[in-house]
Amino acid sequence: MQTSTPGRAVFAPVWAALLAALLLIGLLLAYDAVLRQAIRQGEQRRVAAAAQLDGQWRCRTLRGRSAVDGCLRQLAAAASTDATSSVVLVGH
Repeated sequence: MQTSTPGRAVFAPVWAALLAALLLIGLLLAYDAVLRQAIRQGEQRRVAAAAQLDGQWRCRTLRGRSAVDGCLRQLAAAASTDATSSVVLVGH
């Protein structure tokens, strides 16, 4: 004769609900981390763009075409070096 324990019938759905809740919390935490990283990268991109524009403005205020061109070349070289180093940092 098999007897069914009444507690077991309720026990399985409780574990399933707890597992689903933990999974949901984990997914929400992962989503939060992704959003925070996206916001951080957007802010860094905005700051870099503002610095680039500021540098271009400063270069264009110099006297003489060769001074302006040299300054803009240096600015472009620095920007490409910064972009390369940030790609390496993001990759880690």
